[in-house]
Amino acid sequence: MSGELTSGTDTAVVVPLPLFRTGKPHIVRPAGGVPCGYCGSRNTEKMELPGVDCAWVCLDCGRRFAPITRPRVEFTPEISRSILRMHFEEGLDYRRIVHRLRDEGMTRVNHMQIHREVDQLVTAAKDGNQVARELGLRLSGYLGLDRTKVKVGGSSRYVLIMIDAVTWYLHACELLEHPLETQDDRWMVESIRRQLETIYAGRAKPVMVVIDDDPIHQQAVIEALGSNQPIQLCLRHVADHLDKLMPTTRNPKIPGWRRAKWKQLKQVIDRILQAPTQQEFDSRLKALLDSRWWLHDGKMESGVKYICDRYSLIVTHYRFPGAPRTNNVCERRTQDVKRWSRRRRGFKNPDSARAKLRMKANQLNFSPFTDSETGLNGKSPEELSGGPTNADWVQICAPKSTTNRRHHRYIH
Repeated sequence: MSGELTSGTDTAVVVPLPLFRTGKPHIVRPAGGVPCGYCGSRNTEKMELPGVDCAWVCLDCGRRFAPITRPRVEFTPEISRSILRMHFEEGLDYRRIVHRLRDEGMTRVNHMQIHREVDQLVTAAKDGNQVARELGLRLSGYLGLDRTKVKVGGSSRYVLIMIDAVTWYLHACELLEHPLETQDDRWMVESIRRQLETIYAGRAKPVMVVIDDDPIHQQAVIEALGSNQPIQLCLRHVADHLDKLMPTTRNPKIPGWRRAKWKQLKQVIDRILQAPTQQEFDSRLKALLDSRWWLHDGKMESGVKYICDRYSLIVTHYRFPGAPRTNNVCERRTQDVKRWSRRRRGFKNPDSARAKLRMKANQLNFSPFTDSETGLNGKSPEELSGGPTNADWVQICAPKSTTNRRHHRYIH
């Protein structure tokens, strides 16, 4: 319902908003152009609503808001950096940040202002790939690839994790776009391929890519980096597959003598996988194939066939001395991102998820290790890659938080 009503010299416009109990449409009359409390636009008008003294509508964003009763709030660069650290390092939500700021003397602040401030800063922030190029970081060339799921708008979406398998530096932590009209997994291959092409545009290809036993990852790497790209299958995933195929836990449905045979075969395969050289690997595998004691058992035959079919992906690391054999580094960071997402109960929309995932990756890249088993405590992935020591990640990754600006934010 829309149109124009003329009353004297004033013109009233009928706005298609929901009807109230009176059944009458909202009549919006020209007013003084009060700034919108959400987007800051002055293209606003006053509404006449039953039982409401003062209500305003923004003609740009379409939101309704109450009149302004308090002065605007200004966030200094120091407060902006503190807000980002509390949200990403300590994991505080917006309301807890408000309580922290009020304890420090900032009484005219609410959680929606913190929400808008964080959104504004993370949207303009740099991603890990841009930071690495600006700082001139020296990465190992061993790329770990994995993906996980997070909640976005009430549904599950995939997040792609790309990390340097030696220095733990996150290249990307990106939300994959899922077209609604696509039902197969081809969209995922295309999304991963685009991310790989973006990261390595104008740069040397990785020395080796470590993946889990997922044909989607393998196909995306081949399409983006070429069929000659060395790919290493994570040995931990190989062992996990064999454990699922031949479980050795007590089960009344499986005889004990059969579970003992499965355990013996898995020990032999584990010894093969831990061979120090490819020649030793081939020798041990040949001995297993010649023994033939594992025949006449479907599960054991499937386990041996699994190793033989993926032989070329399992032995790739022997070509590069010191190369990682597992994707444990990527798995650890994947769990960090997933745990952080669960703690904040997911994301509201894809745009917010992309921006905040990138900023979380930046925070992890500059955070020193505290529970490392390999002597990395006190060092961050950025320092291991040759970056400056004790660098301020907020100042580097979110430069807008360091500029002196006045925020046009209002408390309603």
